[in-house]
Amino acid sequence: MNLKKLILAISGLGILAMLFVCVNFYIEKNKPVHRTASSNEIKTAFQPAPEQAQAEAQDKGMNAPNLGTNAMLPENIPPAMLKAMQEKGMSIEDLQKTAQDTPPNMDMPKGKAFPKEMLEAMERQKQEQAAQTSEAADPVEKAIAHIKGHGDEALIKHLEHTLATLQENPSDETALTSITEIFLTHNEAKGAEILLQKGIVSAPRSAMLPFLYGQVLAQNSQYEQTAEQWERALSLQESAELHYSLGMLYRYQLDKENQAKEHFQKAKTLPQHDERLAEHLKIELEK
Repeated sequence: MNLKKLILAISGLGILAMLFVCVNFYIEKNKPVHRTASSNEIKTAFQPAPEQAQAEAQDKGMNAPNLGTNAMLPENIPPAMLKAMQEKGMSIEDLQKTAQDTPPNMDMPKGKAFPKEMLEAMERQKQEQAAQTSEAADPVEKAIAHIKGHGDEALIKHLEHTLATLQENPSDETALTSITEIFLTHNEAKGAEILLQKGIVSAPRSAMLPFLYGQVLAQNSQYEQTAEQWERALSLQESAELHYSLGMLYRYQLDKENQAKEHFQKAKTLPQHDERLAEHLKIELEK
């Protein structure tokens, strides 16, 4: 009896041992493998795919600056030249090829390397830039240069004398009257405007200067501002002639009939230095 129990016990242990072996085998077989990658494997992992590498190489080739001495980059080429190149069907690469024989101390190829149309475009751009610089210059200096370039010797001499007077006294009414007439005759109203503005600041009690300033503004069709300056002049000194001029401005330029009639009536009551003024006032008052 005891022998039988012993045999059964041994058999049970054998079954347990076999079961343990099977379970352990299954675990070992399905356990994830952990290993250290070699340096070559790491390099390969970080390298892009062949298609991606090719695309990146092309991008670098397009965006990388040409550091050669005679590099012709779009940002270094004048707009007018680029336009001419486009019209001629030329590319940046074509332009770089023409630059290969350029001396190393020059930034641009020799003139003979460019088509005629491109050289003409560069010259036009140069002239446009010069014109822009001239427009940005002091309007008074610009006006003086224009008049000296188109006036006769007597006018230029008179202009220089008048300018010298204004340099000593910016509010000289006689000089400002003369310079305003000269500038307006040569369509240089902006220069006259600046000189008159300085004169008004220097002599705020002068009635002549806002009157002249109003004339300049009227030539530029700035009628509201003209009325303001002439009203200011009348507040400093009464004038039948100026009342009449202001009445005409209100009636025919600003469409302000009430103000026009007021100035015509006022002009009628003041001494009139122009013999024709009475007749003109009569015509306007009858309307």
